[in-house]
Amino acid sequence: MSIQLRNERISFFEGSEKFTILQISDVHIWWSNAIPAQLEKIIDETKPDLVALTGDYSDTPVGATIFSRFMERVGEKYPVVFIGGNHDTWWGNRILKRIVNVPNCTYVDRDFFSMETKSGRRLHVGSPAHRALFDANKEDLNVLLIHNPEELRPADTENVNLVLAGHLHGGQIVLYKRKEAFYPGSFVFKHCSDRKQIGDTTLIVSRGAGDTFPIRIKCPKEVVLVTIE
Repeated sequence: MSIQLRNERISFFEGSEKFTILQISDVHIWWSNAIPAQLEKIIDETKPDLVALTGDYSDTPVGATIFSRFMERVGEKYPVVFIGGNHDTWWGNRILKRIVNVPNCTYVDRDFFSMETKSGRRLHVGSPAHRALFDANKEDLNVLLIHNPEELRPADTENVNLVLAGHLHGGQIVLYKRKEAFYPGSFVFKHCSDRKQIGDTTLIVSRGAGDTFPIRIKCPKEVVLVTIE
């Protein structure tokens, strides 16, 4: 199954400029370089201003090595922000350590990331641990990365414009959709959807670029290009 590109838009700059974030989540590499090759092609075609990775990159030590090399190649061209997922510590923290110090790639479970857009507007990316820093920069564009959206707490979205999450894979089997929710996944998970609004915060959930158990029905693998305008 090929990886699709989903486009999402949110309003922040009142049309004065556009800033793009390419979200990649739940890659689940075992032994093959096939998925990273597809991802690199998408990245080079979309040329995002920022690449955001939201966890679950590999399911084996070999997969972790493949993904770390992928990050090194992407980091040579684009700024990258990333967090860990539950699968990234299956083989212990030594696997996660392979990617936390890749050049031009910021591990926002640990470090708060800030950059300027082309027009000089400030953008910040962090994790729930950076609550105070989001509050201190509430006039800027604040982006929260979290692997599992089910772990979001009400306080996590305060002074946050955009949340990028993964983990749920869209439920992997989608029999029908009601409003923004996928079923049967939404019988179990409250955020089993593409996108929803939580107060003033937009939550975008990726269906993932890979799977541990490769069974999908009406639920394509994807990456998400978010255009902020």
